[in-house]
Order: sequence, then C-alpha cells, then structure tokens
Amino acid sequence: MSKPATESVPASAKAKVLSGASGLPQLFREVVNAPWYPRQYPVGFTSLNLEDDRNIRIKGFIESESDTKVCVCNDTWGTTRLVSSLSSWLEVAADDRDLQTGTAKYPGVLTLGQNATITFPKAFSETPTVIVWLTSFDVGTSASGKGVWRINASASTVTTTTFSLKLDNVKSDSTIVNAEVCWLAIPSDRSNLASGSFTTKEGTETKPGYFVGTVKFATPLPSTPRVLCALNSFEVRNAEGKFVMNLAIPEFAISKEKLTWTVEGAGDESPLISAGGSFVAFASY
Repeated sequence: MSKPATESVPASAKAKVLSGASGLPQLFREVVNAPWYPRQYPVGFTSLNLEDDRNIRIKGFIESESDTKVCVCNDTWGTTRLVSSLSSWLEVAADDRDLQTGTAKYPGVLTLGQNATITFPKAFSETPTVIVWLTSFDVGTSASGKGVWRINASASTVTTTTFSLKLDNVKSDSTIVNAEVCWLAIPSDRSNLASGSFTTKEGTETKPGYFVGTVKFATPLPSTPRVLCALNSFEVRNAEGKFVMNLAIPEFAISKEKLTWTVEGAGDESPLISAGGSFVAFASY
C-alpha cells in the first residue's frame, strides 16, 4: 500500500444541480497521479438555498472515490427542494500524522442539549483545536410556514485525548429530527495551520441580514493561507418556506495575520437571526 501523504489536502467545490426528483448535485475534484490510501473526508456547507414549508433537509457525503477523482454530493429528501448549495471538504489520510477527524450522529452518539465525550483515535502531544461542521440535518419548525429553523453544534473541554461535542436546537420552536456533525482536530504545534470559530453575534450587521466580522490568528502564519470554512449553527426564520444562507471568506480578505468573514440571509424571504461557522487555514512555509 502506498504511503499516505504527510499533509491533508484542502478542497472546495460548487454544487451543480442535476436533473432528478431529489435535485442531486454532484461535485468533482480531479486528482492527478494520486495513489490510493485510506482517507476520510470532513464535509460542510457554506451556501444553502432550500425550500420547504416545514422541514429543511440536506446531507453532504462522499459518493465514490478512486485514484483519479472524488465525487462529493449534497442531497435532499422528503419534500425539501434543493435549489443550490456550496460545500467545503477536506481530504485527511486515515493515519495522518497531524490532523484527526470523525463524525457523530443524532440520534446515536449525540443527545440533544447534552455533551458527548469524543475520544481521539490517538493522543495528541499538546492540546489541539477542535472545529465542527454540520454535515447533515433535518430541522423543522413548530408549524408550517412559521417558527425558526435552529441548530447549533459546538466543541468544548478539549484535552490531548478527548473533547466534548454538543448538539442543540436552542429553543422549543424548532425540532431536530436527525443530524450529523463532523469534527476536525488541528494540532497546536504546527506553525502553518490556524483554526477557529465565529458567530454573527461577534460581527457587525451592516445591512439587514448581512453580517461581517474579523478573526485574528493566534500567531501570524508564514504565508497567506488557503482557508476552508463551513456552518456549525444557524437560526433562520421560516417566513415563506425558504431557507437561504451564504457564508464566505473571500480570498482578498485573507492575510497572514487575519481573515474577514461574511454571512448573509435573503432579506424578508429568509430572515437570518444568527449563524456561526468554523474554519481551518493552511499556509505554505
């Protein structure tokens, strides 16, 4: 078996909606001369445009992989219509020397409103940073065309061997039928990596439903990094059966010292109350 790469590969792609009842989009990344080795793929959402009177449903997953390409998909089910989506995803070697990743589901490992202890496959020498992305969810409101879609995933109490993972719907006017959260643990002793989380509550609402904020890295990186980000929480009012959310970190807004993020809803059609995201930044030495 070929030796795994020493560093994991960041990637992202825009979903193209194909024909079909489910509106299944497929995302492809071509990998040149890439030997096969065991690997995992954290997947998260940066942009979603969904329609349903009651429940919004979507799942990001790896449909297939080979030596030359990976097929990353977003799919809906039930009565939810997928208009468009944008995903971030990361290739992590199963025995990567630095990064560790995994997933947890509700129902299953996760219980709403309670901390679940997650154990790292192997212990870190120093306490890492852990970020989480929403990979799949079925979230409903209290009544058709009313209420608020809410979900919040977070990591806390991180040690060299474990951390606490929590999933919550914040208030009783929203229900979570099922969900899946992926987590990524980033070592603290890598000078070319940075990671963290942010929420719209920490930013500035420059116009209704449009938030902007800045995150400073703990220490400057050796070069301008490539950044991957995805949602870990949202609160969106169900006004017209439409859920629209766009999270972005533009390339021009990234430097060795900091990054600027934006989160946007769709005005009266999809009023954004709050949202949060997590990021990981990869810089070259």
